Amino acid sequence: MMKFTTRLIHPKTGAVLLNVDEFEHGLDQHKSIKEYAWVLQDKDRHPDGTPVATHVQGALRLQDARNPHQVSSWIGIAERLIIPLKGRGAFPTYLRYLTHEAPSEQAKGKHRYDDSEVHANFDWRAVIDAHFARSREQPVDTQSQIKLDLLHGRTSLARVREQNPLIYADHHPKFKKLEDDWRVTARGVALRFDFLNAAGNPDIHRIAALKSLADQLGFQGTLEEQCWRAAQSQAGAAAKARA
Repeated sequence: MMKFTTRLIHPKTGAVLLNVDEFEHGLDQHKSIKEYAWVLQDKDRHPDGTPVATHVQGALRLQDARNPHQVSSWIGIAERLIIPLKGRGAFPTYLRYLTHEAPSEQAKGKHRYDDSEVHANFDWRAVIDAHFARSREQPVDTQSQIKLDLLHGRTSLARVREQNPLIYADHHPKFKKLEDDWRVTARGVALRFDFLNAAGNPDIHRIAALKSLADQLGFQGTLEEQCWRAAQSQAGAAAKARA
């Protein structure tokens, strides 16, 4: 597993550092390259607002042992810019970095690249989802299910009180903390997406609806990542309906 990054043009000399056509050809021609994914990042900005030089970032997985020197000769990227990825989860973690979708990257104000901008020869999104998916083995007892529902905004404390009064009476303080946790998290996501209700407050109900849609569609990840993908899916469906 290796990652790579390079500018297209040398910032001082103006020399071409990467021929994209030859780069793509090299990725497809060599059978040792089992999987690859890359994105042209041309919308990033420095903290002072100045644009970051257009560059390519990507990752690949090889069928057999190779070194950066060999890969460099195949794809036309300098050997020093091709770095082995080591450790469990390194490949899907770097794949997720390509879009800057991780909350840590979004918190830095980085541009969020759309999935359609990623060039790959495999289902890279499925690899990310599989790695970051939370366990699907849900506890079956009522109390645990209530905890999960409160934590993910699928129910409310008032509804729990009405439907399960005895459990509510025994665990009210803990349930209240879970509902508060959901509200704080949902408010934060709503603010980052600029989702406000008629009163101008963070629209956590919209976040809950997007979370529900994301679960139905099988989208995995953090709440922010799920809501982003669900919103993109809604926008795509609306665009098709208008066409």
